[in-house]
Amino acid sequence: MDEKKAGVGQNITLEDRKKISATGVQDVQNFSDDSITLSTTMGTLVIKGKNMHITRYSLEDGKLTIDGEIDSLTYSQGQRPKEKDGGVIKRIFK
Repeated sequence: MDEKKAGVGQNITLEDRKKISATGVQDVQNFSDDSITLSTTMGTLVIKGKNMHITRYSLEDGKLTIDGEIDSLTYSQGQRPKEKDGGVIKRIFK
């Protein structure tokens, strides 16, 4: 299942700062009504707001929907293909 999602990109739709629909979600690491931390195909995503609730989460297709007052979305680490392969430094010292 994780192999299937690993090659999938990610899309996030924010509607009127009241609803988020996301794809590429691999895991919900932490959640409360004011903060939700997600592991996604693009890195760790932290969503902050008020009165937030996960209304839909499908492990099979990696889709998630959150309702509430959304204040911010922040990636705390990114997955960049060049860094995964060692980037410029690794290529220089081949």
